[in-house]
Amino acid sequence: MTITSRKKILFIYYRLFKAGGVTKSLVNIANELSRFHDVSILVLIDDKSSFYKLDPKIKVISINTFDHWAFRIGCNFLNKKYLKNLPYRNSIKAYLYDYGSFRTINQWMSQNDVYDNYITCLFKLSSYLSINKNVRKKLITWEHNSHDFPNRFWKIFPHFFYKKINRIITINTESEKYFKNFNPNTQTIYNIIGEPFENCSVDFEAKENIITYVGRLSKEKNIDHIIDIYNSSKLVNNFKLHIIGEGELREILQKKAHNPNIIFRGIMSSDEICQHLTKSKIIILTSQTEGLPTVLIEAMFCGNILLSYNCNFGPKEIVNNKNGFLIDVGDKSEAIKILNNLTENKYLQKNLMKSSYLESENWKKEVIINKWLNILS
Repeated sequence: MTITSRKKILFIYYRLFKAGGVTKSLVNIANELSRFHDVSILVLIDDKSSFYKLDPKIKVISINTFDHWAFRIGCNFLNKKYLKNLPYRNSIKAYLYDYGSFRTINQWMSQNDVYDNYITCLFKLSSYLSINKNVRKKLITWEHNSHDFPNRFWKIFPHFFYKKINRIITINTESEKYFKNFNPNTQTIYNIIGEPFENCSVDFEAKENIITYVGRLSKEKNIDHIIDIYNSSKLVNNFKLHIIGEGELREILQKKAHNPNIIFRGIMSSDEICQHLTKSKIIILTSQTEGLPTVLIEAMFCGNILLSYNCNFGPKEIVNNKNGFLIDVGDKSEAIKILNNLTENKYLQKNLMKSSYLESENWKKEVIINKWLNILS
Protein backbone atom coordinates (compact mmCIF):
# COMPACT_ATOMS: atom_id res chain seq x y z
CA MET A 1 0.00 0.00 0.00
CA THR A 2 1.24 3.52 -0.87
CA ILE A 3 1.37 5.96 2.07
CA THR A 4 0.93 9.57 0.93
CA SER A 5 1.87 11.25 4.23
CA ARG A 6 3.11 10.29 7.67
CA LYS A 7 0.51 10.74 10.40
CA LYS A 8 0.87 11.24 14.14
CA ILE A 9 -0.66 8.25 15.95
CA LEU A 10 -1.12 8.00 19.73
CA PHE A 11 -1.90 4.70 21.44
CA ILE A 12 -3.25 4.95 24.99
CA TYR A 13 -2.96 2.12 27.52
CA TYR A 14 -2.43 1.69 31.25
CA ARG A 15 1.10 0.23 31.15
CA LEU A 16 3.74 -1.51 29.04
CA PHE A 17 6.08 -2.90 31.71
CA LYS A 18 4.01 -5.99 32.48
CA ALA A 19 3.66 -9.06 30.22
CA GLY A 20 0.19 -9.65 28.79
CA GLY A 21 -1.82 -10.20 25.62
CA VAL A 22 -2.97 -6.60 25.15
CA THR A 23 0.52 -5.19 25.79
CA LYS A 24 2.09 -7.64 23.35
CA SER A 25 -0.50 -6.87 20.63
CA LEU A 26 -0.08 -3.12 21.13
CA VAL A 27 3.73 -3.30 20.89
CA ASN A 28 3.54 -5.53 17.80
CA ILE A 29 1.22 -3.22 15.83
CA ALA A 30 2.97 -0.04 17.07
CA ASN A 31 6.31 -1.42 15.86
CA GLU A 32 4.88 -2.20 12.42
CA LEU A 33 3.01 1.09 12.02
CA SER A 34 6.13 3.06 13.01
CA ARG A 35 7.54 2.12 9.57
CA PHE A 36 4.84 4.31 7.98
CA HIS A 37 3.74 6.82 10.64
CA ASP A 38 5.02 8.71 13.70
CA VAL A 39 3.83 6.55 16.59
CA SER A 40 3.69 7.45 20.29
CA ILE A 41 2.28 5.54 23.28
CA LEU A 42 0.74 7.25 26.31
CA VAL A 43 0.86 5.12 29.48
CA LEU A 44 -1.16 6.01 32.56
CA ILE A 45 1.45 5.12 35.15
CA ASP A 46 4.82 6.63 36.03
CA ASP A 47 6.85 3.91 34.25
CA LYS A 48 7.88 4.08 30.59
CA SER A 49 9.61 0.70 30.43
CA SER A 50 8.25 -2.03 28.14
CA PHE A 51 8.31 -5.78 28.75
CA TYR A 52 8.29 -6.34 24.98
CA LYS A 53 10.86 -4.82 22.62
CA LEU A 54 9.73 -1.46 21.25
CA ASP A 55 11.11 0.11 18.09
CA PRO A 56 13.36 3.03 19.20
CA LYS A 57 11.43 5.37 16.86
CA ILE A 58 8.37 5.05 19.13
CA LYS A 59 8.04 7.73 21.79
CA VAL A 60 6.62 6.62 25.17
CA ILE A 61 4.92 9.31 27.26
CA SER A 62 3.79 8.73 30.85
CA ILE A 63 1.26 10.49 33.06
CA ASN A 64 0.66 9.28 36.61
CA THR A 65 -3.11 8.86 36.97
CA PHE A 66 -2.61 7.49 40.50
CA ASP A 67 -1.40 10.92 41.60
CA HIS A 68 -4.75 12.69 41.15
CA TRP A 69 -6.15 14.13 44.38
CA ALA A 70 -9.43 12.16 44.10
CA PHE A 71 -7.59 8.84 44.21
CA ARG A 72 -4.95 9.83 46.78
CA ILE A 73 -7.32 11.46 49.27
CA GLY A 74 -10.09 8.93 48.68
CA CYS A 75 -7.81 5.93 49.20
CA ASN A 76 -6.16 7.42 52.29
CA PHE A 77 -9.62 7.86 53.79
CA LEU A 78 -11.00 4.47 52.71
CA ASN A 79 -7.89 2.64 53.95
CA LYS A 80 -8.61 3.63 57.55
CA LYS A 81 -9.11 0.60 59.81
CA TYR A 82 -12.65 1.51 60.86
CA LEU A 83 -13.75 1.53 57.20
CA LYS A 84 -12.24 -1.88 56.39
CA ASN A 85 -15.66 -3.54 56.24
CA LEU A 86 -17.43 -0.71 54.43
CA PRO A 87 -19.76 -2.18 51.74
CA TYR A 88 -18.51 -1.61 48.16
CA ARG A 89 -15.24 -0.18 49.50
CA ASN A 90 -13.16 -1.51 46.59
CA SER A 91 -15.76 -0.37 44.06
CA ILE A 92 -15.66 3.15 45.51
CA LYS A 93 -11.86 3.14 45.22
CA ALA A 94 -12.13 1.99 41.59
CA TYR A 95 -14.59 4.78 40.74
CA LEU A 96 -12.34 7.37 42.43
CA TYR A 97 -9.43 6.13 40.33
CA ASP A 98 -11.60 6.26 37.19
CA TYR A 99 -12.63 9.84 37.96
CA GLY A 100 -9.01 10.87 38.61
CA SER A 101 -7.86 9.15 35.40
CA PHE A 102 -10.54 10.90 33.37
CA ARG A 103 -9.57 14.33 34.73
CA THR A 104 -5.81 13.71 34.30
CA ILE A 105 -6.13 12.40 30.73
CA ASN A 106 -8.45 15.22 29.66
CA GLN A 107 -6.09 17.82 31.06
CA TRP A 108 -3.17 16.25 29.19
CA MET A 109 -5.24 16.03 25.98
CA SER A 110 -6.18 19.70 26.12
CA GLN A 111 -2.47 20.59 26.10
CA ASN A 112 -1.38 17.95 23.55
CA ASP A 113 -4.08 17.78 20.87
CA VAL A 114 -1.57 17.31 18.05
CA TYR A 115 -2.38 13.77 16.88
CA ASP A 116 -4.23 12.61 13.78
CA ASN A 117 -5.57 9.49 15.50
CA TYR A 118 -5.99 8.32 19.08
CA ILE A 119 -6.19 4.55 19.63
CA THR A 120 -7.34 3.27 23.01
CA CYS A 121 -7.09 -0.32 24.16
CA LEU A 122 -9.69 -0.54 26.94
CA PHE A 123 -13.39 0.28 27.05
CA LYS A 124 -13.20 2.70 30.00
CA LEU A 125 -10.55 4.83 28.29
CA SER A 126 -12.60 4.85 25.10
CA SER A 127 -15.71 5.90 26.99
CA TYR A 128 -13.91 8.75 28.77
CA LEU A 129 -12.43 10.11 25.56
CA SER A 130 -15.69 9.88 23.61
CA ILE A 131 -16.98 12.73 25.79
CA ASN A 132 -14.22 14.99 24.47
CA LYS A 133 -15.63 16.51 21.25
CA ASN A 134 -12.22 17.23 19.72
CA VAL A 135 -10.77 13.80 20.44
CA ARG A 136 -13.72 11.57 19.53
CA LYS A 137 -13.64 12.63 15.86
CA LYS A 138 -10.18 11.01 15.67
CA LEU A 139 -10.76 8.23 18.22
CA ILE A 140 -10.39 4.54 17.40
CA THR A 141 -11.26 2.10 20.16
CA TRP A 142 -9.45 -1.22 19.90
CA GLU A 143 -11.48 -3.79 21.83
CA HIS A 144 -9.33 -6.65 23.12
CA ASN A 145 -11.71 -8.21 25.60
CA SER A 146 -15.07 -9.84 25.14
CA HIS A 147 -18.07 -7.48 25.02
CA ASP A 148 -19.39 -9.06 28.22
CA PHE A 149 -18.75 -5.96 30.35
CA PRO A 150 -18.01 -6.45 34.07
CA ASN A 151 -20.93 -4.62 35.72
CA ARG A 152 -24.33 -3.11 35.04
CA PHE A 153 -23.03 0.44 34.52
CA TRP A 154 -20.61 -0.62 31.77
CA LYS A 155 -23.17 -2.93 30.16
CA ILE A 156 -25.48 0.05 29.59
CA PHE A 157 -23.23 3.04 28.94
CA PRO A 158 -21.00 1.84 26.06
CA HIS A 159 -24.16 2.08 23.90
CA PHE A 160 -24.20 5.81 24.66
CA PHE A 161 -20.44 6.41 24.45
CA TYR A 162 -19.47 4.16 21.57
CA LYS A 163 -21.94 5.52 19.04
CA LYS A 164 -19.97 8.79 19.18
CA ILE A 165 -16.61 7.17 18.42
CA ASN A 166 -15.05 7.44 14.96
CA ARG A 167 -14.31 3.70 14.61
CA ILE A 168 -14.31 0.47 16.62
CA ILE A 169 -11.80 -2.33 15.97
CA THR A 170 -12.58 -5.76 17.41
CA ILE A 171 -10.40 -8.87 17.47
CA ASN A 172 -13.21 -11.39 16.92
CA THR A 173 -16.35 -11.45 14.79
CA GLU A 174 -18.77 -11.99 17.70
CA SER A 175 -17.71 -8.68 19.22
CA GLU A 176 -17.95 -7.02 15.80
CA LYS A 177 -21.62 -8.08 15.52
CA TYR A 178 -22.34 -6.72 19.01
CA PHE A 179 -20.74 -3.29 18.52
CA LYS A 180 -22.23 -2.84 15.06
CA ASN A 181 -25.64 -2.61 16.76
CA PHE A 182 -24.80 0.93 17.85
CA ASN A 183 -21.83 1.91 15.67
CA PRO A 184 -21.73 0.77 12.02
CA ASN A 185 -18.06 1.82 11.73
CA THR A 186 -16.94 -1.44 13.34
CA GLN A 187 -14.69 -4.10 11.86
CA THR A 188 -12.59 -7.08 12.94
CA ILE A 189 -8.81 -6.99 12.58
CA TYR A 190 -6.95 -9.92 14.10
CA ASN A 191 -3.88 -9.27 16.25
CA ILE A 192 -0.42 -9.39 14.71
CA ILE A 193 1.74 -12.24 15.91
CA GLY A 194 4.95 -11.15 14.19
CA GLU A 195 8.46 -12.00 15.33
CA PRO A 196 9.92 -14.25 16.57
CA PHE A 197 7.03 -16.63 15.75
CA GLU A 198 6.35 -15.83 12.08
CA ASN A 199 9.76 -16.90 10.87
CA CYS A 200 10.71 -19.53 13.42
CA SER A 201 12.32 -22.74 12.20
CA VAL A 202 10.50 -25.97 13.12
CA ASP A 203 12.19 -29.38 13.05
CA PHE A 204 9.35 -31.88 13.50
CA GLU A 205 11.78 -34.75 14.06
CA ALA A 206 13.37 -32.90 16.99
CA LYS A 207 10.09 -32.22 18.80
CA GLU A 208 9.76 -33.57 22.33
CA ASN A 209 6.83 -35.10 24.20
CA ILE A 210 5.65 -31.84 25.74
CA ILE A 211 2.16 -30.39 26.19
CA THR A 212 2.19 -26.67 27.00
CA TYR A 213 0.02 -24.00 28.61
CA VAL A 214 1.00 -20.33 28.23
CA GLY A 215 -0.85 -17.56 30.06
CA ARG A 216 -1.84 -16.08 33.40
CA LEU A 217 -2.27 -18.40 36.37
CA SER A 218 -5.69 -17.01 37.23
CA LYS A 219 -9.14 -18.40 37.94
CA GLU A 220 -10.76 -17.72 34.54
CA LYS A 221 -8.02 -19.75 32.79
CA ASN A 222 -9.12 -23.01 34.51
CA ILE A 223 -5.56 -24.31 34.82
CA ASP A 224 -6.75 -26.81 37.43
CA HIS A 225 -8.67 -28.42 34.53
CA ILE A 226 -5.40 -28.80 32.60
CA ILE A 227 -3.79 -30.56 35.56
CA ASP A 228 -6.81 -32.87 35.95
CA ILE A 229 -6.84 -33.65 32.21
CA TYR A 230 -3.11 -34.38 32.12
CA ASN A 231 -3.12 -36.56 35.25
CA SER A 232 -6.11 -38.57 33.98
CA SER A 233 -4.79 -39.13 30.43
CA LYS A 234 -2.21 -41.48 28.94
CA LEU A 235 0.05 -38.44 28.46
CA VAL A 236 1.11 -38.82 32.07
CA ASN A 237 3.19 -41.87 31.05
CA ASN A 238 5.43 -40.25 28.45
CA PHE A 239 4.63 -36.51 28.09
CA LYS A 240 5.63 -33.60 30.33
CA LEU A 241 3.24 -30.72 31.03
CA HIS A 242 4.92 -27.28 31.00
CA ILE A 243 2.99 -24.36 32.49
CA ILE A 244 4.40 -20.98 31.41
CA GLY A 245 3.22 -17.81 33.16
CA GLU A 246 2.64 -16.32 36.59
CA GLY A 247 -0.36 -15.38 38.69
CA GLU A 248 -2.06 -15.45 42.04
CA LEU A 249 -2.89 -19.18 41.80
CA ARG A 250 0.65 -20.48 41.30
CA GLU A 251 1.13 -21.85 44.82
CA ILE A 252 -2.31 -23.52 44.87
CA LEU A 253 -1.73 -25.08 41.43
CA GLN A 254 1.72 -26.37 42.37
CA LYS A 255 0.24 -28.12 45.41
CA LYS A 256 -2.53 -29.61 43.26
CA ALA A 257 -0.09 -30.77 40.55
CA HIS A 258 2.09 -32.84 42.90
CA ASN A 259 3.79 -34.47 39.91
CA PRO A 260 7.47 -34.07 38.86
CA ASN A 261 6.40 -34.12 35.18
CA ILE A 262 4.29 -30.97 35.66
CA ILE A 263 6.80 -28.14 35.39
CA PHE A 264 6.02 -24.51 36.25
CA ARG A 265 8.31 -22.34 34.11
CA GLY A 266 7.26 -18.86 35.30
CA ILE A 267 7.43 -15.78 33.06
CA MET A 268 9.35 -16.21 29.81
CA SER A 269 10.27 -13.76 27.05
CA SER A 270 8.75 -14.07 23.57
CA ASP A 271 12.01 -15.54 22.26
CA GLU A 272 12.05 -18.13 25.04
CA ILE A 273 8.38 -19.04 24.48
CA CYS A 274 9.03 -19.41 20.75
CA GLN A 275 12.02 -21.66 21.40
CA HIS A 276 9.95 -23.75 23.80
CA LEU A 277 6.96 -24.08 21.44
CA THR A 278 9.17 -25.32 18.59
CA LYS A 279 9.99 -28.30 20.87
CA SER A 280 6.43 -28.74 22.18
CA LYS A 281 3.85 -30.91 20.37
CA ILE A 282 0.53 -29.76 21.88
CA ILE A 283 -0.79 -26.45 23.24
CA ILE A 284 -3.78 -26.55 25.61
CA LEU A 285 -6.17 -23.74 26.56
CA THR A 286 -9.06 -24.19 29.01
CA SER A 287 -10.23 -20.58 29.50
CA GLN A 288 -13.71 -19.61 30.60
CA THR A 289 -13.59 -16.59 28.28
CA GLU A 290 -11.12 -15.00 25.85
CA GLY A 291 -10.82 -12.09 23.41
CA LEU A 292 -8.57 -13.63 20.78
CA PRO A 293 -6.11 -16.11 22.33
CA THR A 294 -2.97 -15.25 20.37
CA VAL A 295 -1.02 -18.02 22.10
CA LEU A 296 -2.93 -20.50 19.91
CA ILE A 297 -1.72 -18.68 16.79
CA GLU A 298 1.84 -18.48 18.12
CA ALA A 299 1.72 -22.23 18.76
CA MET A 300 0.54 -22.82 15.17
CA PHE A 301 3.59 -20.99 13.82
CA CYS A 302 5.65 -23.40 15.95
CA GLY A 303 3.88 -26.53 14.67
CA ASN A 304 1.77 -27.40 17.73
CA ILE A 305 -1.55 -29.24 17.79
CA LEU A 306 -4.22 -26.94 19.29
CA LEU A 307 -6.56 -28.23 22.01
CA SER A 308 -8.93 -25.56 23.32
CA TYR A 309 -12.21 -25.07 25.12
CA ASN A 310 -14.75 -23.48 22.77
CA CYS A 311 -15.23 -20.48 25.04
CA ASN A 312 -16.49 -17.01 24.19
CA PHE A 313 -14.70 -15.53 22.29
CA GLY A 314 -11.95 -16.31 19.80
CA PRO A 315 -10.90 -19.99 19.81
CA LYS A 316 -13.44 -21.03 17.17
CA GLU A 317 -11.96 -18.41 14.81
CA ILE A 318 -8.55 -20.08 15.13
CA VAL A 319 -9.05 -23.81 15.75
CA ASN A 320 -10.26 -26.12 12.96
CA ASN A 321 -9.87 -29.74 11.91
CA LYS A 322 -6.56 -28.95 10.20
CA ASN A 323 -4.82 -27.69 13.32
CA GLY A 324 -6.52 -29.24 16.35
CA PHE A 325 -9.63 -29.74 18.43
CA LEU A 326 -12.36 -27.57 19.98
CA ILE A 327 -14.24 -28.99 22.95
CA ASP A 328 -17.08 -27.70 25.11
CA VAL A 329 -16.05 -25.63 28.12
CA GLY A 330 -15.53 -27.94 31.09
CA ASP A 331 -15.65 -31.18 29.08
CA LYS A 332 -12.54 -32.72 30.59
CA SER A 333 -13.50 -36.26 29.57
CA GLU A 334 -13.53 -35.28 25.86
CA ALA A 335 -10.11 -33.65 26.25
CA ILE A 336 -8.75 -36.82 27.86
CA LYS A 337 -10.21 -38.93 25.03
CA ILE A 338 -8.56 -36.72 22.37
CA LEU A 339 -5.18 -36.75 24.12
CA ASN A 340 -5.29 -40.51 24.57
CA ASN A 341 -5.94 -40.90 20.84
CA LEU A 342 -3.05 -38.56 19.98
CA THR A 343 -0.74 -40.50 22.30
CA GLU A 344 -1.58 -43.79 20.62
CA ASN A 345 -1.78 -42.53 17.01
CA LYS A 346 1.68 -41.18 16.11
CA TYR A 347 0.68 -40.79 12.45
CA LEU A 348 -2.24 -38.46 13.38
CA GLN A 349 0.00 -36.60 15.82
CA LYS A 350 2.66 -35.89 13.18
CA ASN A 351 0.17 -34.96 10.44
CA LEU A 352 -1.70 -32.51 12.68
CA MET A 353 1.53 -30.81 13.79
CA LYS A 354 2.54 -30.29 10.15
CA SER A 355 -0.89 -29.12 8.97
CA SER A 356 -1.12 -26.75 11.96
CA TYR A 357 2.17 -25.21 10.87
CA LEU A 358 0.83 -24.78 7.32
CA GLU A 359 -2.39 -23.18 8.65
CA SER A 360 -0.31 -20.43 10.28
CA GLU A 361 0.22 -18.95 6.79
CA ASN A 362 -3.30 -17.50 7.11
CA TRP A 363 -2.14 -15.36 10.05
CA LYS A 364 0.86 -13.61 8.47
CA LYS A 365 1.18 -9.97 9.45
CA GLU A 366 1.14 -8.16 6.07
CA VAL A 367 -2.64 -8.60 5.56
CA ILE A 368 -3.31 -7.27 9.06
CA ILE A 369 -0.97 -4.28 8.68
CA ASN A 370 -2.66 -3.25 5.42
CA LYS A 371 -6.06 -3.21 7.14
CA TRP A 372 -4.68 -0.84 9.80
CA LEU A 373 -3.07 1.39 7.17
CA ASN A 374 -6.37 1.65 5.29
CA ILE A 375 -8.12 2.84 8.45
CA LEU A 376 -5.43 5.40 9.25
CA SER A 377 -5.16 6.75 5.69
